[in-house]
Amino acid sequence: MAPAANVPSNIEVLVGPNLLGNSIAYLLYGILMSQIYVYHHRFPEDHTWIKALVWTLFVVETVLIICGSMSTWNAVVGGWGDVNTLELIDWPTALISFLLSGVASSIHIFYSWRIWKLRKSIIFPIIIITVSAAAFVMGLMTGFYGKKLTISEVTVKLKPYVIAWLGGNVLVNLMITIIMCITLMEASSQSMFGHTVSMLSRTITITVETGMINAVGALVDMILFLALPRTHFYLMVYYFLSKLYTNTLLVTLNARGGNIHRAAFWNTDSQRKPTRSALFTRPDGTTTGAIQVSTVIERHEHTDVKFFTPKASIDTDRLTPMLT
Repeated sequence: MAPAANVPSNIEVLVGPNLLGNSIAYLLYGILMSQIYVYHHRFPEDHTWIKALVWTLFVVETVLIICGSMSTWNAVVGGWGDVNTLELIDWPTALISFLLSGVASSIHIFYSWRIWKLRKSIIFPIIIITVSAAAFVMGLMTGFYGKKLTISEVTVKLKPYVIAWLGGNVLVNLMITIIMCITLMEASSQSMFGHTVSMLSRTITITVETGMINAVGALVDMILFLALPRTHFYLMVYYFLSKLYTNTLLVTLNARGGNIHRAAFWNTDSQRKPTRSALFTRPDGTTTGAIQVSTVIERHEHTDVKFFTPKASIDTDRLTPMLT
């Protein structure tokens, strides 16, 4: 079938990324809901501000999924037959950059707090927050100036803002990953306990994986924006990028011990002896009913985990409650 009149030849790369990006966003949103459920039940005693951060991010992600759906609806349903709809950046798409910037900066602040708690040094947190704040401002300017621009205008007028915004996020994520890994490796080398070393090794792995996911996501989005300016491929990552940030934060929080894994420090060994039945014979030869004896022996062992701390730069006493 021949294409309809006035339909651009690259219609697939203008509409397809919107649909694919939103599909991935809904998938990650579903995963996020599961992680929120796990966090709510396993860590009811977390700091109030951490719980407030988690639930605030969930509300923002809900707004973001609505904005992405509205943008896709406008492109493929509401603007059906109107080519200008595909050429313009509508307000839901522009609003995403505001919210995405806020999500990224909030999570960066959380990791800055974590680094400060572990190292007891404010130098690295200040650097991280400064770069993140600059990226946040660039994200706001991207959304503000991007509204109602055409595709050709976006890649020209917004190019410096997008590079500073996404490039800043890549830099911050790499800094967080490197600093956290160095901190945890130093703590691991100072520990004399096998369980502690294993715990820190697992935490280092999670830190690298989550940090690199965030960095690669922002980097891919920036590359698509610069390399394919006449397409909407950058919108594909743009729609679900914030959910990468939020999911990796919840992965980090849920990777701790929590209520389910407290056995790592409180080993409870329960041994249930088999039920015994006995029949007693009366003098007249009849028997009584069975008597069942069920015994439960419970042993609680408290494992006191301590860290050997020859270096004062790392507050390893806080590693167990924060990282396990």
